[in-house]
Amino acid sequence: MRVLPSILACLLAALLLAGCGGDGGNGDASTAAAPSDQGRPTSPEERQSTPARDGNTTGGGSTLAARPTQEPAPTALPTTLPPTEEPAGAQPGELLWRYESEYGFISLPSASAGVVYSVTDDGYVYALDADSGELLWGYATEGLMKAPPTVSDGVVYVATSFGDGYVHALDADSGELLWSNATGSTVSYQPSVLGSVVYVGTWDGDVLALDADSGELLWRYPTGVPFDPKPVASDGVVYVGSAYRNFSALDADSGELIWSHETEPEGSTNATYPAVSNDVAYVAVESGHVHALKAGSGELLWSHETEFSVESSPVVSAGMVYMGSNDGYFYALAAGSGELIWERETGVWHKNTPTPTISGGVAYVTSGSNVRAYDAVSGERLWFYNAGPQLGTSPAVSDGMLYVGSVDGSLHAIAASPPR
Repeated sequence: MRVLPSILACLLAALLLAGCGGDGGNGDASTAAAPSDQGRPTSPEERQSTPARDGNTTGGGSTLAARPTQEPAPTALPTTLPPTEEPAGAQPGELLWRYESEYGFISLPSASAGVVYSVTDDGYVYALDADSGELLWGYATEGLMKAPPTVSDGVVYVATSFGDGYVHALDADSGELLWSNATGSTVSYQPSVLGSVVYVGTWDGDVLALDADSGELLWRYPTGVPFDPKPVASDGVVYVGSAYRNFSALDADSGELIWSHETEPEGSTNATYPAVSNDVAYVAVESGHVHALKAGSGELLWSHETEFSVESSPVVSAGMVYMGSNDGYFYALAAGSGELIWERETGVWHKNTPTPTISGGVAYVTSGSNVRAYDAVSGERLWFYNAGPQLGTSPAVSDGMLYVGSVDGSLHAIAASPPR
């Protein structure tokens, strides 16, 4: 009978303590400020009025002064590592720094000469220090973006989606606009550069060749089918994956058709970016097939079928072909025969599975919010990184670091695996 009074006394004491400001009150706890919008125009009108570096506002864009990284959310990791911490001491899969933007990173970053270049879906181009994540420069295109940037000979080439589909050439060191050319239609896929020519595909179904120094149109090839063709230039030939089962090879100098191959016997299905290696062109199609064709003639060498549609472009390395499928699996095939070597379940089924990246004998794959690293030969999983939000890009690897963007506007720099 004494138990009830004892319990009531304990409850009364607890209530009195709670009212005196223990851990449940304000105490020493502090709340971090939400990310700031300082330094970044948020409306088209504000963007157009943003002062350009050196007064350059031509070509439908402007160069932005470097903007400070935003304050992280209360539970976020720091934007950059302290200067005393060296990436050399990091373990593979460990986060080194993270840059925060207001809009999503949905396309593959490009890393070159100690700088990471990436774009957000609202049309901004970012140049970040590869070691620290510090913003070096930014450029506003006044358009939307899906296509990854291409870096070649000190120039960054980017293209805008929707509207007139501008292709911009920017100085890689300063972000200064060198030239800009309107293609007349949406450009959703990465420009390809071979020598002094930039190749892009437009929503109208055309392949364009532009002079890399001036942006002047050199030739235009109509594929005859709508939607974005995906050109890849190699050894004097432009290989084009496009809609309605078509895969073509064009002369890189003239744009003349060399050969064309119908990848599927029937149905309307899109072909991915091709990969070219050892005189063989590899292309995947949404039906779930991967085809290997003779690069010189288009003759079919072999075909491999997955369980579901494939929108991930194939990647060729050391005699193997790698690709992701929308069935949630990652495949490694023998490049010479198409024979399945190994497959791994990524655990996530979704459309538009990102293309894998192969570097130093390691295959890096993104799916959902995760980055997975596999031994490229055996398929053994080496490590796993969870970014939190949905990842929107394939990974880029350079100088021992891996870079990947997320749809919430975070660009992650992760320690990559050493070469195997």
